[in-house]
Amino acid sequence: MKSKILITGVTSGIGRSLTIESLKRGYHVWGIARRGSILREIKKNTKKNKFDFTSTDLSQSDAWEKIIRQIKRKKFVPNIVVFNAAISEDDLKDGIDLNSTRDIFETNYFSVLDGIERLLPYVKKDTQFIGISSISALKGNAREGIGYSGSKSSLNLAFETLQQKYSKNYHFTIVAFGPVATGMNPYKKNQFLSISEKDAVSLINKAVDERKQRYEKPIFLFLFVKIVKLLPQNISNLMFSVIENLRKKLLEE
Repeated sequence: MKSKILITGVTSGIGRSLTIESLKRGYHVWGIARRGSILREIKKNTKKNKFDFTSTDLSQSDAWEKIIRQIKRKKFVPNIVVFNAAISEDDLKDGIDLNSTRDIFETNYFSVLDGIERLLPYVKKDTQFIGISSISALKGNAREGIGYSGSKSSLNLAFETLQQKYSKNYHFTIVAFGPVATGMNPYKKNQFLSISEKDAVSLINKAVDERKQRYEKPIFLFLFVKIVKLLPQNISNLMFSVIENLRKKLLEE
């Protein structure tokens, strides 16, 4: 049986690349994104009617109600769901901007839980839910603000808890990345601390094939952060500062 995969955030970055790769694999893809014009473009370039979509803003309270209504109408029952959509804003740029923090959590965290809650009664047993996370979940970063790292950390814990609760019937997987060179962020080249968009998609596909609980890439960077976090705070802060300065130097090249 060919897989049916629902992916959020499909009009750019990892989401778009994953959509294209999933179509190549023969999957029927249901894409979710705000930009309807790009969704229609993807559908136009897709053969054999293997791409359907819902144009909606996941931060809106009725977004998943709309999605469920449309996939039911077409009898599309996904057996893989990838929660890729996320926003990252500096909610500390001019002091604490709680409105921005709430917006980030609404898209990156609460919309994911809303989607899972609405999908569980509809999908079949053995469905896999994949949450796309980040190394930012492991440590605070004043450059990124509060919301992004906080929402990704919350997502990690939520999926860990859901896996414990529903392990007999469903699979909950976290795929976490360090900096990814998507062109949507400063990492436009495959530099020392970044991975390519292609590598990111390959790891997601590996998660689909193997269905383990957690995947991380680049492994050495995650391992480094976890080890440094065990050190006294003054030493760990110094080491993270060195890495941050190295990152800035690489971006200037």
